[in-house]
Amino acid sequence: MPINIVDPSTGYTVKVNNTGKLQTIATSMPVAAQVNASQGLSFTITDTIVPSPSADFFYMRNESENPLVLVSSEFWSETDGKILIHRNPSGTPTGGSEITPANCNFGSNKQAPGTFYYGEDLGGLSGGQLRNTIRFQAGVPRRYSFDDWTILTRNTDIKFYVENGGAEFDFWLQIFYLYMNF
Repeated sequence: MPINIVDPSTGYTVKVNNTGKLQTIATSMPVAAQVNASQGLSFTITDTIVPSPSADFFYMRNESENPLVLVSSEFWSETDGKILIHRNPSGTPTGGSEITPANCNFGSNKQAPGTFYYGEDLGGLSGGQLRNTIRFQAGVPRRYSFDDWTILTRNTDIKFYVENGGAEFDFWLQIFYLYMNF
């Protein structure tokens, strides 16, 4: 026989069936979409550069108490190439341009708490722990999902390095700040 569970503070009820399973009608969505809808903390970064044949082109540092999560990225280049992603590189970014990630929630005026640099003349960084190598083909958009959730805790930084022979290169990245309010 089903039973009802009542939350004493709200009076809301849920049913439990005779096999002990919760009966619900649920909506599921990716965590990035939920964070975007409820907190306005999902962002995108996009740009086009013509780098040196091999160069750092993107750097970010999380300055939030909330973890920063890399969701997915897309690349396009006129030539074959690869991207190397390094965690905690040495040095301080020089050159390039400081950029402001675009908030995916157009109703939110929140800014991404962190430092973000992009550009074909980005320098001052070296080393770091290699996290990913992503290969791409000339003229073919390459979508890469960080299915394992690459997470940057507070004061963790990451750099992206491209090898493509100095051809035009387009870059798009989606990030969000993990804010779970259960």
